[in-house]
Amino acid sequence: IIIFKECKKGDNIRLKGEDIKKDDIVLKKGKKIYPADIGVMATIGVSEVSVYAAPQIGILPTGDELVTIDSPLKEGKVRDSNSYSLSAQIIESGADFKVFDIVRDDKKLLAEKVRQALSESDILLLTGGVSVGDYDYVKEILDDIGAEFVFWRINQRPGKPMAFLTFKNKYIFALPGNPVSVMVCFEMYVRPLIKKIMGDPKLYKDKIQAKASGDYKHREGRTDFVRVKLKKTAGEVYFSPTGSQGSGILMSMAEAEGLAIFPHDRQIIEEGSSVEVLLLKEPQ
Repeated sequence: IIIFKECKKGDNIRLKGEDIKKDDIVLKKGKKIYPADIGVMATIGVSEVSVYAAPQIGILPTGDELVTIDSPLKEGKVRDSNSYSLSAQIIESGADFKVFDIVRDDKKLLAEKVRQALSESDILLLTGGVSVGDYDYVKEILDDIGAEFVFWRINQRPGKPMAFLTFKNKYIFALPGNPVSVMVCFEMYVRPLIKKIMGDPKLYKDKIQAKASGDYKHREGRTDFVRVKLKKTAGEVYFSPTGSQGSGILMSMAEAEGLAIFPHDRQIIEEGSSVEVLLLKEPQ
């Protein structure tokens, strides 16, 4: 027998306590569980742990103008895109959801559907019906059923007419009807609540500082969430708007990599100055 390598004491031996020592804290409360954590739990003989339950989110689209995705468009009608955008955002947040049928602008029917949706949801998202139109019944109905308004209308663009309410142990967001407003309000208000309920300490998506690629004006006294593209140049990240910022222009949201937050106390965002940008997509 020829031995080419010296065998040292302790080689190829797994020592007791080298991975986990007595009194070590293995997994802390509030930690998101990854595959390796499952393996660690199995190693120490833990087959079950208590976790935060994902809330059930109800989506209730309202409005006479809405038609389903497979319906032919007629004059004065639009397809319900909000239910699909919101569903995708909810999936991305880690929660469960149910989309209810479109409800017409009929006060009695709407009240009935709101009660039904609340009975099946932890958080109810209503789209449309919180403006000041003749047939915007949502605010009145929510008041009638005993929901308590926490706030209504926000000094921001897009998404000004959003309302947030509580009903017993449930939460209600009465979102605007415009598709970009819906998505922005979800990111800034709905997602943080979902994450809080799930015990996740990270309530928002990642934010970075980015510099303006030009001079941009906005109304002082109001916070603007501007859809932007991002470009890295010489180690600095610059942003530029995706085009028209109308709250009904969904393509500008589809093209956006982030939301540049124009503060309420700045009338002009000067070229080269920095603002906070909420990342909507992973950096390329």
